[in-house]
Amino acid sequence: MELAKMDTQTGQVSKGTSCQVCGSHDVVVFFEQSNVPVICNQLLATEDAAKEAKLGDVSLGHCAHCGAIVNYAFDPDRLDYNASYDNALHFSNEFQKFADRLAARLIHSYNLEGEMVAEIGCGDGYFLRLLLERGIGSAIGYDPSMSSGRLEKLPQQDGLTIIPEAFGQQELPDTVMAVLCRHVLEHIPDPDPFLSAIRSTIGERSCVTYFEVPNARWMLESDSLWDVIYEHVTYWTPEALTFAMNRAGLHPFNVETDFNDQYLMVEASPAVPTKPLELDHATTVQQTRQTAIAFGNSASRELQIWQERLSELSVAGGKAVLWGGVSKGVTFLNTVPASAKSIAAVIDVNDRKQGMYVSGTAHPITAPNDLAEIAPQLILVSNEIYLNEIKAMTAQMGLEPEFLTIAG
Repeated sequence: MELAKMDTQTGQVSKGTSCQVCGSHDVVVFFEQSNVPVICNQLLATEDAAKEAKLGDVSLGHCAHCGAIVNYAFDPDRLDYNASYDNALHFSNEFQKFADRLAARLIHSYNLEGEMVAEIGCGDGYFLRLLLERGIGSAIGYDPSMSSGRLEKLPQQDGLTIIPEAFGQQELPDTVMAVLCRHVLEHIPDPDPFLSAIRSTIGERSCVTYFEVPNARWMLESDSLWDVIYEHVTYWTPEALTFAMNRAGLHPFNVETDFNDQYLMVEASPAVPTKPLELDHATTVQQTRQTAIAFGNSASRELQIWQERLSELSVAGGKAVLWGGVSKGVTFLNTVPASAKSIAAVIDVNDRKQGMYVSGTAHPITAPNDLAEIAPQLILVSNEIYLNEIKAMTAQMGLEPEFLTIAG
């Protein structure tokens, strides 16, 4: 990817740089952040490794033609999705409930009982296992972070095959009736070839495709700058994602949001739907640009508010923890300097992260059971959707801290 050259007076990206989705030059940068971890969701076993983690810059630009938001400072050579990568959320009961609902809906809507399903970017195969438990016949997943050593540690399950490679233009088994791609597309530097490869492998079969990505519209409207991470090169709104999928020959017929509107979900088919989606592309693209500019303008104010809150806590001798060692939490710690002194630890229910350190800041990641010993006056919750679950867990421990959410 060519790095952006921006006019600092107008925010306009130079004519030498084009939109990664549609090729248009009508791109305006609206948000910039320096020295953020290149990979937030990384298992780092020592403080030194965490402090020495690679850092990168973010320069988000919005395209007025297709609506895509892209990090024009992104360099794919800086990323390595290896066995230390772990962005799993399914250790949370709240997330499990969402995944259960989704699995049941997909199986029911597309008659997938007894059928074969493929997932691109399957991670440890959690969602495919859930689908198998609910009645699909077999499943195949692709994920480059699942090295052979990591695969050997996973429980075996009949009907499940995980290929530890990135999805290319491999031929899907003829019996695949649905292709899922959840929280992968935002990591792809050139989405058009990726989407086109999926379309090509489907061929002429009757096969539904399901895409799930972070909802950029929610991010912008909620001023959630903690959702801006280097790992995500693209940020998708409904108008941008449907544009890109149609362009690749994957025709969306259903668009919705879930997980408190934080996730954007699109279902598509190789066949042109009999009832096209009603979406005023030009109007929504223009609305998104206005919202994006407002997001950029409010970012420094949001950072200052949190810097002052945590500085006051530190001066008063208070102790805080942050619950959630994933993208939002890691970004917060790396962009609010006062967190270095005021945040004692990061709490995470993912046992694979416990005993590890946060990329960039080297905050220790520990288990919920350690809260009694830490005895924090304040728990910062990285995502409000988990707040009730967290409150219930701390109440069972006899703790009564104050809670603040940083996003959601």
